[in-house]
Amino acid sequence: MLTAPPDKRTLLLLLFLMACTTTVPCEPLTVHVDEHGLDNEDCDCNYPCASIKAALMVTSESPKIIIHGTIDEATTIAGGRRVMFRGDPPVCEQLGTNCIGHETSVWTYSGRGPALTIRDGGTQVVINHLAIYGRDRHQLPPTGGVSVLPSGRPMLIMDSVRISGWSDFGVQAAGGSIRLTNCDVIGNVGGGLMAGGNVQLDVTNNRFGANGSETSIVGAVSLAIPFAPSNRLDDNIFYGGNRAISGIGSAVDCTIPMVLRGNQIPPDETVLGCTTENWLKN
Repeated sequence: MLTAPPDKRTLLLLLFLMACTTTVPCEPLTVHVDEHGLDNEDCDCNYPCASIKAALMVTSESPKIIIHGTIDEATTIAGGRRVMFRGDPPVCEQLGTNCIGHETSVWTYSGRGPALTIRDGGTQVVINHLAIYGRDRHQLPPTGGVSVLPSGRPMLIMDSVRISGWSDFGVQAAGGSIRLTNCDVIGNVGGGLMAGGNVQLDVTNNRFGANGSETSIVGAVSLAIPFAPSNRLDDNIFYGGNRAISGIGSAVDCTIPMVLRGNQIPPDETVLGCTTENWLKN
């Protein structure tokens, strides 16, 4: 006995139900955190979690964590773990142009202490295409963005990241290794980048602006690290508004002489304690 074919309304309903239940293959060792997600055991591209904490519990291996939207959370990466954080690819990257995609993926923290703390030997954190934003430039007690602790020489690598709006430092390193490339360090009241102690430094092709204040001991960059030929602070742009207390270099302040190469610095900002080569006044 022949049955009548389903009508148009029934077909549309079936197609809708299929679309709602269809999942797509997800990249291995990649977990997703979304401001509209719910914490679960997988945190995959079909069912993202709501927190970085849940994402880190999915695997004990080296995950890549993709952040969608705005996440308000403090996180510590320790114990020799290797983690990559990445935001959504920016529209301009999809069009094949060079840019920083910091408008759609934001990591912030409205509590006390830095948003991200890194410590212990073997620990490595890589951050790409992400904004690390402070909630309130006037927050008390002051709160910083990223802190690298001296225990065990951890490593921080940031490429195409915006660190902005913190009431304390943008990035602080008391040990380990830090590498910043193509980052914007902007509007951090306690200073942009502060490195002290036995830190390996590779900071090139970044932009620093409006960091520090008339009462801060750090302007854009403060370096209190031992001399090493491999340490670099080269080819960066300091484009105005960096300030520090009297006697401190508002653009760069070095307690041990270090050679800086190819940086562009405004005439009204100062460099103290450092030797400059190919120093451009912008």
